[in-house]
Amino acid sequence: MLSTTTTLSVLALLPVLLAGPVCLPASGSGGAGVAIHPNGNNGVCLDVAGNVRANGTPVQAWSCNGSGAQKWVINPGTGAVKLAGTNFCLDAGSYPGNGIKLKIWQCYDGLAAQTWNLSNDNRISTQGQCIDLTDGHTYNGNVLQTWQCAGGNTNQIWTTDCVAGGSNGGTGGNSGNNANSGNNANSGNIGNNNNASPPANNNPAPAPAPAPANNGNKAPLTPNGIKAGLAGGTPYDIFTQYNLIGWWYDWTCPLLWHSGKPVAVPMLWGDGHRGGLQSDGPRYGDCQNLYLGNSPSKAAPPYFLGFNEPDCPGGDSSDLSPERAAAVWNQYIGPLAAKGSLLVSPALCRQDVETFLTPFSQKINVPFDIVAVHVYQPDLASVQRVINHYRKYGKPIWITEFGCVLDPANGFQSPWDQGTINNFISQVVPWFQSQPDIYAYAFVDVNNGWKMNNGDGSLTATGQHYLNTLRQVQGK
Repeated sequence: MLSTTTTLSVLALLPVLLAGPVCLPASGSGGAGVAIHPNGNNGVCLDVAGNVRANGTPVQAWSCNGSGAQKWVINPGTGAVKLAGTNFCLDAGSYPGNGIKLKIWQCYDGLAAQTWNLSNDNRISTQGQCIDLTDGHTYNGNVLQTWQCAGGNTNQIWTTDCVAGGSNGGTGGNSGNNANSGNNANSGNIGNNNNASPPANNNPAPAPAPAPANNGNKAPLTPNGIKAGLAGGTPYDIFTQYNLIGWWYDWTCPLLWHSGKPVAVPMLWGDGHRGGLQSDGPRYGDCQNLYLGNSPSKAAPPYFLGFNEPDCPGGDSSDLSPERAAAVWNQYIGPLAAKGSLLVSPALCRQDVETFLTPFSQKINVPFDIVAVHVYQPDLASVQRVINHYRKYGKPIWITEFGCVLDPANGFQSPWDQGTINNFISQVVPWFQSQPDIYAYAFVDVNNGWKMNNGDGSLTATGQHYLNTLRQVQGK
């Protein structure tokens, strides 16, 4: 990433954008707006991840599709770049700097983080930081960032065209004509309220999670509107008595244990190459027969989980390279998207030191809709560190396994002290529930201190505390 300091003459953003096709603000989510493209690439648009209208939703590169997530309205009174038909603005955060991820936030007139300017070579900037196409990648889901403005850095060039409500964005073919828009030079910010006092805190504690986003004909991002779930499913009957879970899974495709309202989410655990280890071969065959083969016996499910911990070679992991995982995804999992399934990424064992998802994302033909996370940590601060790592992918988050461990760097050993486990659950579950980008989470029901069900069907102390905590956060 270039970091050479270059002094840029600051121009008014609105006149530059109006040098191309004119898009005026319109009421309603389907109103007209400006499509913003990286360096004249009319096939790629500035996009709000998942079209989620909530504080902190990442802004990413995505193939132009004319949706409301890609329509931007320029406000000449405030300098804001607003998502059309909403009160959410393009926001650089309280402390813009190199590598800070771009997001939307509730609009505030005069807020510096939402006041944008354009240089004479089409760089959109605030406080000396430019909107930057992270690492120059245009693949779907690449979250944009701010970076010190630098002449010659083509990752910071942005062009525009118009999209009408319901039209296919990116087809106007006129955005490249804005390259000489510096002829409209009018030095200064487009806003006339730059000296207004902003709110005391641009990034307050997140509000409770919003209602699931509108995904067209697909399922909501939170199954049944209930974030909590079960990874394993053995205490299913007890939890469903209180209507506490919206979903569950057991790392397979058949999911034969239970029936009822909570959504059973199938998973392709691996590619079958591990044979009898973790029943990888039989699981692969089951998924082929049920959902993934040429003549599946079942309709496409509302959600489908990718591979289990492909980045590790251990006995509990599927052990796949990004290249091999992408090939299997492209052949079998990706086609489910066209049939209505929401696709969930592989869940990784290396937590916040993983290096798998970026090369995997670059090789798949159909992107995942949701990023899956496994979290095994000793405390809330460590859990938050892991989640923050995955936020860079700009996707809604499902925590498909979480549990308390003493020292994640030296083996996944659960504490034997029940008080430690209970305290961990009491801290992390309310936090998961409060985060607007976390749409689902599931405590892991396996051996040692994570097991939730006794042999007689009753709950263990851990299972009981998870149930009690869910009742508390859900008010049931």
